Amino acid sequence: KKEDLIKLAFVVHPHGIRGEAEIRLLNENSEESVLDNDMKVWLFPSSPKSKISPAGEQWLIQKIRFGNKVICQFEGIK
Repeated sequence: KKEDLIKLAFVVHPHGIRGEAEIRLLNENSEESVLDNDMKVWLFPSSPKSKISPAGEQWLIQKIRFGNKVICQFEGIK
């Protein structure tokens, strides 16, 4: 259920040309993040313009990198 989910981050915008996205962690400390490669997460739209279903969609994190920015590659986005 959506009520049982915990908000960890939000997608800021696309990053580069390989389908990656910059995400912003809510705790702002990437060393404490539970997000990891091969983890399934739920994405919900933050605006009506989003192509994500209003009911939310489950996506797989193929690769996530932590540094000055947190960069995430979701499965199926080219």
